[in-house]
Amino acid sequence: MSIAGNFLASSEIQNFVEEEFGQVDLGDVRRNRRLQKVVAQLSADPCRSIPLACSSWSETKGAYRLFANEKVTHKNVLQPHLESTARKIDQEQKCLVISDTTFINLTHHPATKGIGNIGSRKWPNQLRGTLVHSTLAVNPNDGQLLGILDQQILIRSDYQNPEETIAQRRGRKRESEKWINSVKASCASVSNPNNLIFVFDREGDVFEVFEELKTHSASYVIRGNYDRRVLSSNDKRAYLFTEIKKKPIGLNHEVAIPAGGGRRARTAQVSLRWCDFEVLPPKARDRKGSPQKLNLVWIVEDNPPPDVNPIEWYLLTNLEIQNESSVLKVLEYYCARWQIEEWHKGIKTGCLFESRQLETWNRMAVLLAIFSVIAWRLLAMRAVARSPMTRLPDDLLSETQIQLLHHLEPALLDCGNARSYLRTIAKLGGFLARNRDGDPGWITLWRGFARLRDLEIGFQLANGPSRYG
Repeated sequence: MSIAGNFLASSEIQNFVEEEFGQVDLGDVRRNRRLQKVVAQLSADPCRSIPLACSSWSETKGAYRLFANEKVTHKNVLQPHLESTARKIDQEQKCLVISDTTFINLTHHPATKGIGNIGSRKWPNQLRGTLVHSTLAVNPNDGQLLGILDQQILIRSDYQNPEETIAQRRGRKRESEKWINSVKASCASVSNPNNLIFVFDREGDVFEVFEELKTHSASYVIRGNYDRRVLSSNDKRAYLFTEIKKKPIGLNHEVAIPAGGGRRARTAQVSLRWCDFEVLPPKARDRKGSPQKLNLVWIVEDNPPPDVNPIEWYLLTNLEIQNESSVLKVLEYYCARWQIEEWHKGIKTGCLFESRQLETWNRMAVLLAIFSVIAWRLLAMRAVARSPMTRLPDDLLSETQIQLLHHLEPALLDCGNARSYLRTIAKLGGFLARNRDGDPGWITLWRGFARLRDLEIGFQLANGPSRYG
């Protein structure tokens, strides 16, 4: 083992590995230990390549053998963390369950076996990779990311036939079933599905999803994508989006839009209207089935800046909307879904997952499970950095790291809350901490942690006993 490896797992990494992977069962104690070691090595600086993270050829070979072992799968590597997340949810009165899909683009690694088509039919055989549909648990009170609750991998063998009939589509397995599967898996993992509030974007506007959620007595906030037909008091046809526009403005409000996806951070002035409806089953099902009772909140930006896409959200929910505060709570819950976009960014940019080169997707999937949990930890640490907590969590930094930070920033001795410590760490990663800079991002924070660990290794080497007598 290398010298760096002796100091790699500082206290907060050791705690993280034990809590999230301590109960892993890969069929062999030695494999379990190897996985935990690889997780610790990758956690120290996820931007590094596997050989650089492992720091020696023997350690690197051990990691590659682990990924290649048929008994080491995406499912059994991720399972301990999923169970840990479910336990956290059971301790909460309410929990947001946010799902979304991201594309893993491996087009630049054509030799990887087991991947499929991504993108759309307009660019056939040009983009290759997989789809990953994930579900995260978020505390609705403080926005804390509790963990991953479900993760599905979808591999497209081909694009949908544009001439496919409705009967043919209904007779085959559909990609939209990922939303239903996430509901089933999430509800099955917790003690009381009643406490779950599912938050989906427009792709989750699937009638069967509303039916599935009703069977579990779970709540939801789903952005509407289809102008569905609703029951009306007369014989005339009526549709959701048309009917809600007939309602008067009930509330004006400000919405903070975070940066991301090519958009810049801004504050939008929006108006809100709301009403309850009974939505009919879709025409593709010949309207068969019971209507679904739901509430609709329409949020629209009436006077947007000229250079941005204006907000227009139709939020479908079974939560009560009896007054302004309950309507704003629906909007707040939907805005929480931006966390999953940041988490996807953590996997792709923070962990550089799409740049990894393993021979098969099965091996890549094992690495995805590891990096998914590491990216969750990253966002959890960033939340601490932005929180006005009065004390530093006991397991976040080692005693040596605290001493080093006190040397770098003596003012921490007098005002050393968690936010102050983590802003100092972010400075090591390039954060300038000017008044106009706001809070540090996760990239600078993560770089700062990596540099702090390097300083810790140097400190221990300089002050520990000589290895050579």
